Amino acid sequence: MANDAYALPGQPRWLELDTFNLTLPFGWEDEAAGLRGHLFASSDNATLVLSIKGTSIDGPLPPKGRSTARLDQVNDNLFFSCCCGTLPSDVCSCKAPFGGPLGRKRKTCDEGCLAEGLFGPESYYPEAVALLAQVRVHYPTADIWLVGHSLGGVVAGLLGLTFGLPAVTFEAPPDALVVGRLGLRVPRVEANPVTHVFHTGDMIATGACRGPLSACGRGGYSMESSCKQGNLRVYDTVAKWGWSVDRTGRSHTIQWVIGASFRCSAVSKAPSTLLRYRHGHDADSRPLPADNVYSKPWNNGEIEGPEGRGRDWTYVWFCLSSG
Repeated sequence: MANDAYALPGQPRWLELDTFNLTLPFGWEDEAAGLRGHLFASSDNATLVLSIKGTSIDGPLPPKGRSTARLDQVNDNLFFSCCCGTLPSDVCSCKAPFGGPLGRKRKTCDEGCLAEGLFGPESYYPEAVALLAQVRVHYPTADIWLVGHSLGGVVAGLLGLTFGLPAVTFEAPPDALVVGRLGLRVPRVEANPVTHVFHTGDMIATGACRGPLSACGRGGYSMESSCKQGNLRVYDTVAKWGWSVDRTGRSHTIQWVIGASFRCSAVSKAPSTLLRYRHGHDADSRPLPADNVYSKPWNNGEIEGPEGRGRDWTYVWFCLSSG
C-alpha cells in the first residue's frame, strides 16, 4: 500500500493486493500537485487504509501528469529543518538577524513563525487533516488505518496523533521536531498509535542524512531532525547483516525495501531476527545511543525581539528515542 501511493492502477510500479483492492485515489487530478495517495477499502468498507505518498524527485525527463516534487521539497524543509532549511524567504521567512555581543550579528529563528508555517497553504498537514475529516464523514463506522513511506509516513503519523488512529510508517524521517512544533500530544509509548518501521542502513530514516555535503543537503533537503516519537521497529541490517550505511539514499526507497525483503526471505533470513529495538530500547533494555552534537549558526538562548521569540538552535542533540 505504501508503494502503491506512488502510482495509479495499471502503471508499472503498481503492486496488486490480495485484499483491500477497492481504491479511491486522491491528489491525482490534472491540476493537483501536492498531497497524493490512495484510500484502500475492504469489500464491506468496514476497514479503510489511507496510504500517503512520500517525496518524489523529478528526473531528467518530465513526469507523467503534474509533479509533486516542488511541494514535497517544501514540506520536507518545513517539517525537518531547524529553521526553514533551503526554502526561499517568500516561502519561509522565519530567519532573522539578532545583534549579539560585540556587535556580532547571529541568526535567530522565530519558532512561532515556524509553527504558523505548518498551517500555511503549502503545508501538507492541514490538507491531510481535511482529507481525513472527509473520509470519516463518508465512512463514520469504518476502522481507519494510516500508512505511508518517507514524508508520507510522517504525515500519516501526524494524523495518527491528531485523530488517535493507528499509523504505520516505513523509512520515515525523524518526526519529533514537527510533532513538537504542531503542539500535538504524544501519549506514552504503549498507548502511542504510531509505529515506525525502518532499517539502520537508511540515513534518511535514522536522521543521519544531514549537513550541506550529504546527499540530502546537496539535493536541497535540510533534514536536521533526528528524534523519533512513537513505537520503533528497527531492522539492524548494518550490525547484524553487515550492510553498509547507504549514503546515496537508494535503500530509502520503498521499492528497494520491498525488494530487499523478498531477497532476504529467499535466503531464509527471517526479518524477526533483525529486530533490534522495541519501544525505543534494544533487547538488553539499554537506552539507544545519542548521536554527536551538530551545531547550527543560531544564537545562544531564547530571545525576545520585535518579531517574537527566537529559539536557540546552536546546539541540537540528535537522538533515536521514543516518547
